[in-house]
Amino acid sequence: MKDYTELQKQIVMLTSDLLPKHLTEEEIKKFKRYTQPKGKLLTSRGLKMLKVSDELKEKLKEILSMKMQFGMKLTEINQKGIEIVFSNEQEFTKELRKYCGNQSYVFTLGKAEIISNGVCYFQTHEALQSDSAILIMQQPLNHYLNQKQVVEKIQSNKLILVSKNYHVQASKILPPRKQVFLSGSRSFVALTDEVYESLRKIMQQGLGIVLGDASQGVDAVVSQFLRQMQYPHVTVYTLSARAGFKLDNKWQVQRVKVGQANITVQERHMEKDRQMGEVADWGLAIFDPISLNRYGNLQVSAGTLRNTIQLLLRHKPVKFFYTFEQQLSVTNLKQLSDLEEVLARFAQENLSAEEESAIYQAKSVSHTQPANQIKAERLMKKYRELLRKERIILNLTPEMTMSTVKEDSQDSKPNKHDDFEQLKLF
Repeated sequence: MKDYTELQKQIVMLTSDLLPKHLTEEEIKKFKRYTQPKGKLLTSRGLKMLKVSDELKEKLKEILSMKMQFGMKLTEINQKGIEIVFSNEQEFTKELRKYCGNQSYVFTLGKAEIISNGVCYFQTHEALQSDSAILIMQQPLNHYLNQKQVVEKIQSNKLILVSKNYHVQASKILPPRKQVFLSGSRSFVALTDEVYESLRKIMQQGLGIVLGDASQGVDAVVSQFLRQMQYPHVTVYTLSARAGFKLDNKWQVQRVKVGQANITVQERHMEKDRQMGEVADWGLAIFDPISLNRYGNLQVSAGTLRNTIQLLLRHKPVKFFYTFEQQLSVTNLKQLSDLEEVLARFAQENLSAEEESAIYQAKSVSHTQPANQIKAERLMKKYRELLRKERIILNLTPEMTMSTVKEDSQDSKPNKHDDFEQLKLF
């Protein structure tokens, strides 16, 4: 049996549901000094000196007098394999800290070390896909222990059950699922192993995927992969009555209706993309920078670039895959300046003979200028054009954009920092 300190026992006695009587959340706030790992033991003398109502003093006195019953409860949960883990003895992941709030401990069943490096899940089927899962219990313990796969995962040290309360009541209320907006150039007919690995990590974490319905390019390739993997948490956005590719019957379809009758098809697609960016928490973009179109002009992959810009303007980080020197590179983008650094790299790119020839074949191109300079200038010109338009649409001035980026870079915005750190997980 785990040897709990007297302070740990006091914290659990006062704040948990192990005993019939315990402090309410409001009452706990008044006694932080005695309900935190770095707090103090509450002595009889200390109890008398507390500046609280006599009724609350009596309640504290009654709880603390139940040490024998509490000891029996600790023995009972130990026999079930349940351990109480405190945040000062085992570092909690960021997601677990969010779940716990002000509470400094959790009831657990499984390998405690997973708490420090696992991924939090609220759905059992999602946790079973991971090799390091923290499953937040939404049902009583026996509900999980009656599932063979869950027990096997626990026994193989790949899953830990966690709850703030010992007596977990069945719950249908789950936190909203975080979403990743996937976008990419239509020129892609296949994806690299690195992209597929990112998609697998997204699925392992049970994140939602927001996807357009283009019948070719990244949308089509990704949809085929997700369908093969039978991943259910996908929302496809479309302007039509039917999507441009085959759907899984578990996927949701969001038909976007644009009110204005006098706007172009391209503008309708842009509005669809903005709605996708609005519901997403992160972006994953796959960018093929420039190509020679059927009219003989150099064409920048504007859709993917625009989606990346509008996400960054909304302060939503983007994992940005891009073709550079005949290979797919990747950079995590937090703000517009990160994207500008990527685009600036193209001025020094070593182009293949084939791409250099294609650039010089394009209309209105100077053969006296290096091909990589031509490519970099076209990219930066399109970037500035798209940025200007998106700022107008989102009612942002350059000064507002800079000020909000600066605010987001401060430590006072931990949620934004966490969002950027999340990119490293996929």
